[in-house]
Amino acid sequence: MSHQSEIEKTKYRNWVKGGLALKYFREGIKGFADKIVKQEHQRILSVAGHTTGLPCNQCCIKTLRPIHRCIKDQSSGRPSCPLVQTHCSCMNSKAKPCPNKICDIVLEEVLNNHASTPPQPNWRNTDIQKWVVSPWEIAKCFIQAPGYLSKTGIADVDLSGLLHIFINNFSFHTHFSCSVTSTDRLKKALQIRNDIFHSPNMEIDDTELNTCIDNVLDILRDDKELTSLDEVKEAVSNLKELKNKGFIITTHNESEVCRASIASIIQHTDELKDNIEKITESVRANVLEDSRNYCKVLKQRVERLETNVASMQERLSNLERKKEEMDAIRCKQTQHLKYIQAKEELQQNLVKLYQRYYVKVSVSPLKLQDDDINVQEIYVTPQVVVECDGLPRVEKGKDMSSHTEKRFINHYQELFCNDKRTYRRIYILGDVGTGKSSFCKMMIETWCKAVSSCSIDTSNARKEVNKSLYDPLTNDEDQMRKFDFLFFIPLRRMSYFGSDVTVEMIKELTKDLTPRKDLIDSIFEQESGRCLILADGLDEWKPPKQCFLAPHVSYGIPNGDKAKEASTIILSRPSAKGIINLKTSEFDLKLELQGISKESIKIFVGVYLHKNRKANVSYKDFMDATNANQIKDVEKSPLLLQQLLWLYCKGVHVDKSICDTYCQILNAMLGWTECKYEYEDLDEIKSTKKVRLPGRLAEFPQI
Repeated sequence: MSHQSEIEKTKYRNWVKGGLALKYFREGIKGFADKIVKQEHQRILSVAGHTTGLPCNQCCIKTLRPIHRCIKDQSSGRPSCPLVQTHCSCMNSKAKPCPNKICDIVLEEVLNNHASTPPQPNWRNTDIQKWVVSPWEIAKCFIQAPGYLSKTGIADVDLSGLLHIFINNFSFHTHFSCSVTSTDRLKKALQIRNDIFHSPNMEIDDTELNTCIDNVLDILRDDKELTSLDEVKEAVSNLKELKNKGFIITTHNESEVCRASIASIIQHTDELKDNIEKITESVRANVLEDSRNYCKVLKQRVERLETNVASMQERLSNLERKKEEMDAIRCKQTQHLKYIQAKEELQQNLVKLYQRYYVKVSVSPLKLQDDDINVQEIYVTPQVVVECDGLPRVEKGKDMSSHTEKRFINHYQELFCNDKRTYRRIYILGDVGTGKSSFCKMMIETWCKAVSSCSIDTSNARKEVNKSLYDPLTNDEDQMRKFDFLFFIPLRRMSYFGSDVTVEMIKELTKDLTPRKDLIDSIFEQESGRCLILADGLDEWKPPKQCFLAPHVSYGIPNGDKAKEASTIILSRPSAKGIINLKTSEFDLKLELQGISKESIKIFVGVYLHKNRKANVSYKDFMDATNANQIKDVEKSPLLLQQLLWLYCKGVHVDKSICDTYCQILNAMLGWTECKYEYEDLDEIKSTKKVRLPGRLAEFPQI
């Protein structure tokens, strides 16, 4: 089954949500656990009468004699432990008490507080010589699973370890209002955790997910100590959010859960190995013991030996089978994790690339090299109007010939769907200077922030203007977070592609961002619905005419069949050949950029004046000069407005005449032509340098 099919399946989403629920659970209780572990450490040292600063490094757990003494077994006449432990040092004649009278008392406290019958502390998890100085060395004795010897504190102990400590320590039970029994919420949480992380198909159903979340919430709502803690309140809030069907699962979420699952499987495999070793040793010990007493009670011993060995061999066979199952699950999840890690790496590299090169703009459209400003700092939301979406327009009044009501796009979400349909193929059209490229840059910036939680400080100018005029379209991170990938394609530079161009272009543009050559194909094959393709400059794309073109694809339109369910936004001037020939079947939504609103002009001018460091120039001064020149409808072309602002800040008068103003702009644009076409053949451009300009233009010096 493909990854796309899995992630769209409720059961796989539930599995990831279940893993996140366990993560939030641990984050909620870890501070509480650390606190009571340290309190218990102080209590035990107080019982031992420990003198501060006096360590003990002379004891060994195998040879330390406990406080309790062995007794004589009435039936066999052999020494036995009064706590019914099978391998207790109290029966070892060579065991010695602690010379400092500390370690043996600590050991006794651990035995007395262990909740199992008989008490079974896991001495393999602890370093006895650190008992005095490290609270967690004592706490780890209560973790039944192996693999915690090297763990030094709360940051290293996973949820399983914390639950073992809560369950197996009588002293910790007093911190909960609920009773800890064989069917209590803590043991249930441990079983749920194992079921989720050891799932062979990485799937759980709705009932299992709700049981997991509800059980965790019940624990965190324990009113004795937990409910008052801030970290618990935050965890409860996060868990409630998981129940929201619209919760967005990111690549990072998948990676976190998969890593935790693999770590749990490895730990459980080690536990199975440990149990196999114990059973094997026990079988050998029984064989050896019974062979020594073989002549005394031959028949009884042989029968008991055969029964014990058969039982242990059956247990051993079950454990080995379980271990093989865990190995198979680990192998499957490891392959899944490798794919997710490759996605994460590509995603991170795209963010780095975009934030370094693609979201930068110049305060002047005539000096494009000075692109040291993030688009977010100067962006003003344009008016985006629906031109055609396959649905009837709303008519105004009774006269059907009257002007149809405009429908504006106010959120990114409205670009991709409405109540009735999903838009996969979207065209955004706009004349020169209406803000198509800036729209792309802002969408890229929003996606980068959404997937990496990184942002820049807004400029002082933006703090000074009326924020209520900013449309949510510029800050709709929740919608952009639904896309694991945003692939930006500058069509102007991709003219030599002629096959299934969008995916082939993406592979070319990302070839240095991932070592896996098959990754792009895998992403579009398995989860294309989580991809957004943003292609700018269709009017400047010239595909080779000799390449085969499928009958259903118009010339001048990128063929995106391999992109499958990916959302594709293509920006172009309306005059592009592909747009003129565009068939209704080739798009789901067609939009028009109409510049900025009149209400936003003040914001636009204020931001640009601030960036040009013109504190002594006001919005009123500039608008008075523009109005005197009778330059109207500047809001329809932000580029023209930006050019006028740049000229005005340079001290050029824009109030003489429209002709003078446009000549100044044209003069500046000609001065920067070579820079704009630096990668093309300059011979033709250079040959025009000595061409004599018209007299009107010759009057203006180069800016």
